[in-house]
Amino acid sequence: MGSSKLIRAFRKNIMLSFLILSVLLSALCTFSSVGYAAGPAGGQISNPAPGSVSVPPGITRQIEKSGWAEVLVVLDETGAKAFAARQRKALGLKYNNPAIVNGIVGLLKQEKGDVLSRLSGQDYQVRGSYDYFPVLFLRVNGNALAQLQRIAEVKAISENRALRPFTTCSGGGCTDNQTLIGIPDAWNYG
Repeated sequence: MGSSKLIRAFRKNIMLSFLILSVLLSALCTFSSVGYAAGPAGGQISNPAPGSVSVPPGITRQIEKSGWAEVLVVLDETGAKAFAARQRKALGLKYNNPAIVNGIVGLLKQEKGDVLSRLSGQDYQVRGSYDYFPVLFLRVNGNALAQLQRIAEVKAISENRALRPFTTCSGGGCTDNQTLIGIPDAWNYG
């Protein structure tokens, strides 16, 4: 396979991965808006304050049971999107170039740091931070959860749980859903 075909295949695989991740992140934000919030005491639960981010019931149950819960915190990316739009306009670009992407990563990292600085150190543990996405993976107690709910930059809090794939491909055979989104074609490109 020539290098230009390999590069095109790589780009298509990245685009497909980004599309799937974007859909999952959108679903995460959509389906994480029900429940009660953790109260001021570490393992105690109370109703959320008006205007705060709601928490799924699974998180509440985890905190009631063990005092801790693993959560995905989705942050507001308005500032990063505005920065990228200004840069693209100034440079006459339709898409983000590497310099713009690096700027977005820096802004997201700063926003994540700002959010974490508002939490008490003994109330959370960072389990993961994703450079290119406005998402933090945290282990929190009730205090941190209550604080996260009141932070304006936090747009959603979701339970971190394993999701099984809807379909699988094995031995060259794919189900209809995978054919529908073009997985076999992506595999053929490399």
